[in-house]
Amino acid sequence: MDGKSKTNGTSRTREEQYHNRKTIAQLLKHNMKPSEIADVVGVSLSTVYNVRKSIRENGLEGIEPKQVGRRHGEKRTLTAEQELVVLGVIENENPNQWGIPCCMWTREAVRVLIKILFKIEMPVRTVGSYLKRLNFSVQRPKKRAYKQDQKKLTCG
Repeated sequence: MDGKSKTNGTSRTREEQYHNRKTIAQLLKHNMKPSEIADVVGVSLSTVYNVRKSIRENGLEGIEPKQVGRRHGEKRTLTAEQELVVLGVIENENPNQWGIPCCMWTREAVRVLIKILFKIEMPVRTVGSYLKRLNFSVQRPKKRAYKQDQKKLTCG
């Protein structure tokens, strides 16, 4: 090796990985041995073989960076339309109008609303994620009444 250490490819940025794949492709084109390429580029031998296979199957487009992760809206419990319905109710109504014994919309109150509207059981944590996505944030009062009855204020 020429001083470069082999690192896990995931520790590199997508641009660095793509640059390495292009370099490997050029060196393969010049009939360099895969083991030599691995040493020069600082990648594992299996990386060189994977790049060579991708090029054989898909040409140079096979080594281009691809979209990773979930697509927008994929694997969500509620559809976009259902989210809009929940948003409209939260903005324009209060929990008491839906028979939910609460004075304001909390994650638990929204969870109950979703159960009423769509017959979907959803964990409170997931409801919090939906509320965050809908640009709602946690609001806490600055002061608390001295003789406040907590049981009357919470959803139950």
